[in-house]
Amino acid sequence: MRTALVPIDFSDYSDNALVFAADLARKRGDFKLEIITIIESLNPQSFSVGGSWDLDSQESIYMDQLIKATTKKLEEYKQDSRFADLEIDVHAHLAKPGETIAKIIVQHKADAIVMGTLGSSGLDELFIGSNTEKVVRYADVPVIAVPNGAKFTNINNVVYATALTDVDDIVIERLKEGLVMFGAHLHLLWVNTIHNHKNEEEMKEQLEAFAKKHGLSNYSTHIVKGLFTDA
Repeated sequence: MRTALVPIDFSDYSDNALVFAADLARKRGDFKLEIITIIESLNPQSFSVGGSWDLDSQESIYMDQLIKATTKKLEEYKQDSRFADLEIDVHAHLAKPGETIAKIIVQHKADAIVMGTLGSSGLDELFIGSNTEKVVRYADVPVIAVPNGAKFTNINNVVYATALTDVDDIVIERLKEGLVMFGAHLHLLWVNTIHNHKNEEEMKEQLEAFAKKHGLSNYSTHIVKGLFTDA
């Protein structure tokens, strides 16, 4: 059984990503969902109101109650009729000071990560911007960023723009598993720019050689003209 990891913050955006992941799991037939949420530990100095509190104790009590309440809320997904036909695990994580949300997500041994593209106030960084970029960078499994309102139909086509560098050799090997997982067709894309223009026939041969080197089968090659230098 494969696992799709879905980080949520109980916003409409993350709920949409969860529904997307559920539809993906049904389509594949061999996925379970692992729903996680991450609680950022409080700065003890935020409790320094009168100076007479045992700050560590107060924070500990508060965080313990918060974790219990959050876990109870997560457990409700197991009773949600929308997901009654799926196997679901839930986890609430307490992020340690200085620990990045991205690293916690990646530490879960999932086969795919499905994330919403916008979170609730205060946790936006979990779903957009630098943190999502870090998840993509650190993860060695496919990461699917789901825009709000997006509905899952199927992942039939994947476009990969390549510069045919050593980095591309690494990336394509990681991408292959996702292609097989979703049964998707790969479009290998080379963009001719003003300052990096190559003969089309020559590039087609190089793209074909790249595909053969990495044992690709369900693919096609494309060469297009870029409008800008860095296209």
